This record gives sequence, C-alpha cells and structure tokens, in this order.
Amino acid sequence: MKLIKSISLMILILGFTFVLYACTGGSGDRTKLQVINFRPEDQGFYIWLEQEFEAEYPNIDVIYEAVDTAGYAAFMKARIQSGEVDVFGSQPANVNTAKTYEDSYPLNDLDIWDKIVDSAKNEVRVATGEYLMAPLSYHTEIVFYNKDIFDQLGFTVPTTWNQFVTILEASKAATDAKTIKAPIVYGGLDAWPMAMITEALAGTTILQNDPDFLLTVVQAYMAGGTSPDRYLANNPHFVDFFNRWHVLAQYFQKNSTGLQYSRAPGEFGKGGYAMMIDGSWSLSQILEVNPSFELGAFVLPGNDDPAKNIYAAGKGSAAFSIYKNSPDIEEASLFIEYLYREDVYTRYINTAIGQPIMPGIELENEIAREIFKFDTVLTLSNQWVEKMPYDIMMKQDIGPYFVNRTMSVATAISMIDTEIENQKDVWLQFTQKWLDKFHPELNPTS
Repeated sequence: MKLIKSISLMILILGFTFVLYACTGGSGDRTKLQVINFRPEDQGFYIWLEQEFEAEYPNIDVIYEAVDTAGYAAFMKARIQSGEVDVFGSQPANVNTAKTYEDSYPLNDLDIWDKIVDSAKNEVRVATGEYLMAPLSYHTEIVFYNKDIFDQLGFTVPTTWNQFVTILEASKAATDAKTIKAPIVYGGLDAWPMAMITEALAGTTILQNDPDFLLTVVQAYMAGGTSPDRYLANNPHFVDFFNRWHVLAQYFQKNSTGLQYSRAPGEFGKGGYAMMIDGSWSLSQILEVNPSFELGAFVLPGNDDPAKNIYAAGKGSAAFSIYKNSPDIEEASLFIEYLYREDVYTRYINTAIGQPIMPGIELENEIAREIFKFDTVLTLSNQWVEKMPYDIMMKQDIGPYFVNRTMSVATAISMIDTEIENQKDVWLQFTQKWLDKFHPELNPTS
C-alpha cells in the first residue's frame, strides 16, 4: 500500500512539473536572441514578429530593442563591446566600412538571396563576394506636400527650380499673413536630418549636372600635384548645388533647430505646413496622426531642366546583420530567414512603408505606391569615399549655420575642401575600394 502511495505521489510530482514546464515554455532551456535596431516607430511590427516567430520556434526567446537613429551608433557600440547582441540593424550605405567587416558574419548561406532583387543584393555585397547584410527596404528622399494648402494658394506641383522657389516665396508670404504655419517643417534639433534636405536636392542638381564630379576630385588627388580639380570650389555645378541649399534653408519654420526629427512627421500630419522634405519612411508616422488634409508627394525640383527633376535620391535604408561573435549564429539565421517569408515581409514593408526588395510584394497605401513610381538615383552620401570628410560636415558644421543665415556658401565649400586636403592620407587609403565599386571600368585587372 505504501509503495502504491509513493508511486502515485511521484506521478503527481512529475505531472505537475510537466505542466509547469509547458506553461513557462521551458524558458530555462530557451536561447535568448538579442536583436537591436533603430526606427522604434516600427515597434508594433516587431512585437507581432516576436510572437509569430516564437510560436514556431519555442526554443528561441527573441529580445528586441530599438532606439532613435540619433542614438543608435552609441547604443550599438555599447552592445558590441559587451557582447549583448546577436542581430543588429544596419544600413547598406555602411557595408564597405571597416567597422562592418569587423563586426559582421557573412550571410551567403541564408536561404533568402533568390527572393531578393539584384539591385538590393548588389548594395550589400562586398568585393570578396560576401553578403554582410540582409537588405529589407529601399527608400527615397522626397517632398511631402499638403494638397489642400496647394489648392488654397493656387499652386501646382513644380517641375523646375524657379517654380519651386516661387511656391516657397508665396508660402512664406502666407506664413507672414498667418494663413499657414510655414512653407516647410523641419526637425533640426538632431543634426543628421539635414541629410534629407541635401540628398533630395543633390539628386536633381549635382548628380544630374556632373555625376562624375567626385571621380574628378579623386583622380586629381591620386595624380598628385596641385590640380584645380582637387577643389570643389572650382566645380560650378557643386557651387550651384550649395547655393540652392543655402536658399532652401531659409524656408523652414521658425525655431526649426529646436524641433526633434522624430516629431516632425507628426507636426506635418497635423496640418498647417505646405511641405516636408524627408525620407519616404516618414509616411507611416504622418499617417499615424490621421491627417485631415489630402497628402501628396513629388521629387524636389532642384534643376532648371524639368527632365532632370524626375530622379528621387534613394538608397537601401534598412538591413540586418549577424554579429560575428554571436554564440547563436544558427538561431540568428533562422530569425532573419523568417523575415523573408512572403506574408511576414508583406506585413513588414506595409508597416515601415518602403520600396519592396522582394518581387511581387504589393504596397497597400496609395501614396506609397505613388512615391515608389519615381525614378531614382543613388544618394550622394552613399557614393562618397569612405573617411572623406563631407557627410558629417554637411550636417553638423554647415547645415545649422545655413538655417541661421550665418555662413556663406564660399565659406562652407572652403571648409570641406580644406578638410579633404588635411585628411587625404586617411581617405586615399579607401579610394581603390571606392573605384572598384563605382568605377570598375577603370581597374585594368577587372
């Protein structure tokens, strides 16, 4: 009798243990997969993704964290140093940097590449043939506009620079009359959003009028000597690009450098602003506030020639990489592969609202479909030689002064030329890699 009671008690304990294990999902044996990213505005999608992924792979516990783009570099650096990361958000523009080579695990064996269009694959493939990132979307820099204000003020979509400036001037007059809030809303508290302005403008100015201007500078430095081609100040097309940027910066709202970038799309969506120049990714944030006006988009017409104003500056804007020292490469690979299932990716791209990099994926939003019909040209910052001073200077050392009208175009370009000269020993080390990527026809061994 005692033996029967003992056996019954053991069965009861084992049964209770099994139920407890099932209820907790066996968390003690689950692999913790640490995923970090920028764009916290996509959090809703990743909460859904965690649930779906973990339902299929109950042995993996996804811990997803995202921070604002402005703080992401520091956040990622801390996680890399501590080893508390398995998968990290990345940008295709950085694929050829030394840091990417140092931190990234090759992704060639992932079962995703036959699902991705060639142009997106080419952006994340390095010279050795390795894929160091898995691309997720393509975005463009465009002008969002309030169709109601355009109708109210008698505007039509501009196709030349002069037409655009005419609209800006009329919008400024309407602002002075308190009819509208401002011609353009701009979130300038963080320095980096100035890139949205300059990239959109460069796409229809310098990249159309002199697409090989940077090659001219590089070749002049590689040849040595004191050729005038070394200096951007001697390129009339580059000077014109800066002159038009200087003009454009005077049409932002008052105290624009006090508005956080993350708040700008919502501000625009509330109404009262004629336009906002931004990445197409901001469409999702505009729509979140349910704007009461009709929304439209057009390419910033920076050129006098309408035929050159059809190209929106664009780039691969989101990707994932696997940290090469992750102890859970297999689980990280499963997570990335899961993103490329058709139903999952369709949900992602309609949340983040980018141009799909998988064929046959439909965008649900009408404005998004309109935006991604524009022809594109690769953004200027994505074409720059690594370590050549330009991008940070444009955003931090020049942009705020153009907004405040306290720096001339000549001074701004001189600053860049001076730094390019001062740092030539650094950036010239990367020129062959740059030439191989953008001008392989110049490599005799190609």
